[in-house]
Amino acid sequence: MQVFIIVLIAQVIASLVNPCSYDESLSHSSAIKTTASHMLSGFTFRSQRVYDILKCAQLCLGDNRCLSFNYEDRIDGECRLNNQTAVAQDDSLYYSKRFTYGEMRDRQRSGNQDSDCVFVFTTLGAKGKRGPIDTHGYNGTNLDGSVTLDSGLQLWRVPQTAVYSIEANGASGANGTCKNDSEVCHRGGLGARIIGSFHLVKDTMLTILVGQKGQLDKELGLSGGGGGGGSFVVSTDQQLPLVVAGGGGGGGKPITGLQDGDPGQEKENGSRCGGLNGKGGKFCNSLGAQITQLYAGSGAGFYGDGVYFPGICSGAQSFSNGGLGGEGPSSTATGGFGGGGYGMEHGGGGGGYSGGGIVGAPKEGFAGGGGSFNSGSSQANKAGVSYGDGRVIITMLQRK
Repeated sequence: MQVFIIVLIAQVIASLVNPCSYDESLSHSSAIKTTASHMLSGFTFRSQRVYDILKCAQLCLGDNRCLSFNYEDRIDGECRLNNQTAVAQDDSLYYSKRFTYGEMRDRQRSGNQDSDCVFVFTTLGAKGKRGPIDTHGYNGTNLDGSVTLDSGLQLWRVPQTAVYSIEANGASGANGTCKNDSEVCHRGGLGARIIGSFHLVKDTMLTILVGQKGQLDKELGLSGGGGGGGSFVVSTDQQLPLVVAGGGGGGGKPITGLQDGDPGQEKENGSRCGGLNGKGGKFCNSLGAQITQLYAGSGAGFYGDGVYFPGICSGAQSFSNGGLGGEGPSSTATGGFGGGGYGMEHGGGGGGYSGGGIVGAPKEGFAGGGGSFNSGSSQANKAGVSYGDGRVIITMLQRK
């Protein structure tokens, strides 16, 4: 891992377009720590193409929300501005050959922005098939005291009437067992990122499910990974989704015929014999014909549960039924909360608006990624970009 420190000085004229910006002219200087071949996942609030990394750093310095950035290492590369740092989120910096991660060493978030504008919902430390059981992780943040839990679902009231950007990141599927470099190793798919804008009225209740990464069976020895849970933001009163980001499928166990898990999809349907129109994923053979049994569980959707190996396992549950991940023959073989299917031979299907399915035979095949959904304006939907647990970021854009 290569790390460099550069110093950037820029004159910045803040804008009033976003109410989170300062209303005065400021001169900023900052030391920037860069890490080659890495990126921070799940905290991007703005993305645009720039000529080089210095221009990307200047964009970050000029936006009061920005604490770090990911720069795509090529001319006219993508510059992604983040509202968190790898220091604060040490599980979210991961290897990516195409990107360089940059962090403002001496910059702190404006207290006004944090309290008024950006609300970051996490898994609150929960792992596996069930959601969080307390909100202690929000102590000292702008969500302190404003989130209640209902069987792992997070309930939150909109604080002001405004236009909001809602970003949901699905969780990634677990990698299949891989004990050494000589083995065939199959990776879990990354979750989808779905962003839309919505006019929300003060005191509207939202139900938020933050998808959790699939888990790997620690008792079977060689195993496929569990599917990642989808992340959901839903109108509580109407029980209608605003945005849903699909989770990635789990990687298969380390044999040649099994494969990496598919990513969470940017479209509504799950992949690999996945669910349609909010239903759970299915089992299919290589010709696409539906079958009744494979050694893993498919992902659940918004309305429909996943399918599973009968008798010794439990299937992933739809959002409407609570969103639990599936569970295999041991308690550690689980899909992520948010409808991820468990892994055995195959990886589990990803949860989402429609669940990821599984295609193949007992010793070959693929686990599908969950589908996504977006009913907002100014949409930015992307498959396979979210690593680890999911996240939901709600940003106030314009007060009404």
